[in-house]
Amino acid sequence: PVSVANSGDKRAYLTLDITSTPTQSPETLSSGFTIEKTVYTVSGNELDGTSLTKGDRAIILIDAKAKFSASKMVVLADLLPAGLEIESVLTDTDTGEEGRFPFLENLSDFDMQEARDDRFVASDRRTRWDRDDNRFRAAYIVRAVTAGSFTFPGAVIEDMYKPTRVATSEHKILQIAPSGDF
Repeated sequence: PVSVANSGDKRAYLTLDITSTPTQSPETLSSGFTIEKTVYTVSGNELDGTSLTKGDRAIILIDAKAKFSASKMVVLADLLPAGLEIESVLTDTDTGEEGRFPFLENLSDFDMQEARDDRFVASDRRTRWDRDDNRFRAAYIVRAVTAGSFTFPGAVIEDMYKPTRVATSEHKILQIAPSGDF
């Protein structure tokens, strides 16, 4: 134990910074929404989302549903593990019978969706999503670029004006094996 005492007659200030690393993944949340993240090969086979080989491409599908019906603005964020990079964001024209990835079925239309260096982000007025069942779907293609073991954070959906309405998907550990090229 460390103890600190002011032995002088003037006021003393102390700033203490503590850094730590969690020993386990955070629990999933489901308050106002449900959300799931599924990883597929580009040919449509479902992966467990815990192992890839450097150079592999995969599709990440995020499927969420609102448990309420009031009109709200919602944001979706999916942080990337350090070993992955986003190649492209998929839209509804990429899915269905006419699209390149028919196994994904229909994706939702968003006001905004972006591939950033470290995350995928989308936002929309919830009433625009498949209005009949308060559901939305987003997908993007990633490539494994760095071998190693990485934290694979869960996706998050949140009501932009009521942050207590939030859901997270499961966190995992992603292993990216070397490709043997060097």
